[in-house]
Amino acid sequence: MTTSVSSINEYFYCPLKVYLKEYTKPQENITPQQEIQKLHGKIRKQVLKEYQNSVKKNFRIIQDNMNASEINQKLFKDIPKILRKVMKEHHINPNDEAEFLEDLKEDLKIQTAILALKTNQIINKGYNDPNYLSELLFPPIIENYLIKNFDLGLSGLIDKIEVVDGTYFPIKQKTGRGPLRGVWDSDALELAAYSILLEYEFNTEILVGFINYGNINDKRPVVINTKLREKLQEVLQSIYSIKKGILPEINLNLKKCEKCDYNKACKENIDFT
Repeated sequence: MTTSVSSINEYFYCPLKVYLKEYTKPQENITPQQEIQKLHGKIRKQVLKEYQNSVKKNFRIIQDNMNASEINQKLFKDIPKILRKVMKEHHINPNDEAEFLEDLKEDLKIQTAILALKTNQIINKGYNDPNYLSELLFPPIIENYLIKNFDLGLSGLIDKIEVVDGTYFPIKQKTGRGPLRGVWDSDALELAAYSILLEYEFNTEILVGFINYGNINDKRPVVINTKLREKLQEVLQSIYSIKKGILPEINLNLKKCEKCDYNKACKENIDFT
């Protein structure tokens, strides 16, 4: 039996969701808000890709005598054009998404300011080759890597893998906001699962991965230590039991129930008395 890494997140949302996904069909009921969130996620991903291409191109017009503020201006100069282009491709009136666009622009401003500081520091050390800057600040990335391991009983689609000097760093993209500090427990365990899959796939050791929350520059590190690996095994054993038909114990959360895709199936199939 293999289980998807995404089951970990479902388990933390509600263990019954794992059971119902295995034995029933979900309601096909996507809310308008979910559609908007999905669209925003696509736009962010496309904007980030074009932003990185723009920055790599603009590295070529940066001069040794520029300070961080001047570098910032050069790197940011194409952002308004990129935003207009992407919104047009998605047939969206900028006035209808003014708040989302402003948030996106602010995220890019922060990311550009950080890049400008890093670029300035690297140039001051005598490294000003555009290709070197691109490779250092935007490491090679493997995207949407599907991986399955029958020995582990795990499978999943890893959003990104950064490869730096032969070391692999898995990155999980999340559309929502992270906690005030660190990452959510379910996200850390998902990342640990992806890390173990990568270790077997590439015969390597993964010590650190990242959760990239909704904000473009909100990339948070997770140490893949022994404690996290042990907790992952506990959760996976619970998930395997549920998928064999053993109903889990739960504490009902009406707010979560209302948003769940399996709300109707849950009421029809589960006796809570």
